[in-house]
Amino acid sequence: MTIDTQTPHLGLPLPHPANTLEADVLRIRAALGQLDAHLSNIDALLHVEDAEDLDTLHEIVEAVKLAHEDIAALNALVETEVAAAAQDLKDEIDALRPLIYAGLS
Repeated sequence: MTIDTQTPHLGLPLPHPANTLEADVLRIRAALGQLDAHLSNIDALLHVEDAEDLDTLHEIVEAVKLAHEDIAALNALVETEVAAAAQDLKDEIDALRPLIYAGLS
């Protein structure tokens, strides 16, 4: 029986001391094939023809970082405004509560 352990991130097959060499050779071969395919995809994503492409890529990364910061600031603003509105509503309800209860007596 082959013990099937895998890497946590990519799920690549790992050899195990209790496995036979015949079983683990095939598993190692599969892992190397998967790793090669993964690295090929990374290379394709990082392929840069010239310095202008690299500059464009850098600009895109900076724009994404700025957008992320803007989104975080907007989220903080929305949270603050929602908390303030909730407090205002609670204050209004608290102010009306005596009038509501007075009408019930």
